[in-house]
Amino acid sequence: MKKILFALGIAVTITISVSAADWPHWLGPNSNGSSPETGLLTKWPADGPKLLWQHPGGDGYSTVAVAKGRAITQVQHDGSEFVLALDAVKGTKLWETRIADAYMNNFGDGPRATPTIDGKSVYVYSPSGLLACLDAEKGGITWSINLLSEFGGKKTTYGLSASPLVEGDLVYALPGGKGAGVAAFNKKSGKLVWKTGNDASAYASPMSVTVAGQKQIIFFNASGLLAVSADKGAELWRVPWKTEYDCNICTPLLVNKDWLFVSTGEENGCTMFKLSAAAPEIAWESKGPKSVMTNY
Repeated sequence: MKKILFALGIAVTITISVSAADWPHWLGPNSNGSSPETGLLTKWPADGPKLLWQHPGGDGYSTVAVAKGRAITQVQHDGSEFVLALDAVKGTKLWETRIADAYMNNFGDGPRATPTIDGKSVYVYSPSGLLACLDAEKGGITWSINLLSEFGGKKTTYGLSASPLVEGDLVYALPGGKGAGVAAFNKKSGKLVWKTGNDASAYASPMSVTVAGQKQIIFFNASGLLAVSADKGAELWRVPWKTEYDCNICTPLLVNKDWLFVSTGEENGCTMFKLSAAAPEIAWESKGPKSVMTNY
């Protein structure tokens, strides 16, 4: 179990600009884990950063999404999973909404995915298979659907963890069922827009790229990389990437505009791909137990 105590510390020489520091979804505003902020300290003060606030959380591995002054995450306590919203500056609780029963796992209890904030809505994915949209201001549930029961997907060994991807009017997810390996839903109603493939789910979050003027949604599922058209889910290309225990966990990293870095554990290693409208080409790779990088 992983107990979370949320805290924010910052040196007294820095002021907080919440709007500039928005981090609305997994891997941040540019979906690459890099902050656009400037003027940051390169060295902590001798006595450490000043603690501004802290708030009790619970079990789980969800990170925090921040937008419009709200810090939203998923936590587990008292036998249930919750979506928790805090005032990003003061740390006070704005709302907390129960979404599912507690998720228990030998490898760690609690939620795995990170919320996605889009305008006045927040989208969450529970390890139990529940995909839900909540009101970001008040916490009410707008719609919800259990992807496992609805599409016949299977539970993963370490818990469902793919954070929802919201692009335009759609939210993308991985049901992992027959004929519904991946799917897109209307973000306002939760209605299914398209589903495709038979690939089982792994753990990585889907990502959006635009190559040669075409928007592609890339999923990293149990079988490997799968790219589909954003609007209709038509398969564009796939690259097999099989790992022991189906441990495709880390979200691939988009470098510049058309380079895709992929790395997994289980002695698989890493590859840099050059993206195109068709199947990507291998720019370089370092595979096997002596790879320059293996990521979990």
